[in-house]
Amino acid sequence: MRSRIYQALCRRRVARPITSPCRLPRHHTRGFLVGTAQIAEGKCPKIYKVGVGFVPRIQKAYEVSGCDLEFVALLEAENDQWTLDRVGITGDIGICQISPYYHPWITSHEKFYDPYWQLDACLALYNKGERFYGADNIHNTITRFYIK
Repeated sequence: MRSRIYQALCRRRVARPITSPCRLPRHHTRGFLVGTAQIAEGKCPKIYKVGVGFVPRIQKAYEVSGCDLEFVALLEAENDQWTLDRVGITGDIGICQISPYYHPWITSHEKFYDPYWQLDACLALYNKGERFYGADNIHNTITRFYIK
């Protein structure tokens, strides 16, 4: 369990050095980044979940993010069932557990239950630097996937 001071520092919206333990930079996915030629062509290799196999929604998340395994692991940590309508214990909704309190324009949107629209909304929040509490568990969930 991380200390309250560490958690408070990670929640602050300030520029952090690249070596910050709060968040890895976007171009670094703990050694799992696919070559830039594949990203440029839009060709991501197939991603599989251990014990489940190939799941189209996971593959779509992997492709939308530009072959970013860290993003897929984050979504797995937020909602391991990959369901669009899952409601967490704090009232957060969807694949990446978006808060209706902080993001009502997303959760009340007419296309919120469209899986591709929701993935795009999650990716936009992720790229903006939004704090996801599942990020604390990426080190556990990233091992649930393998690439062929």
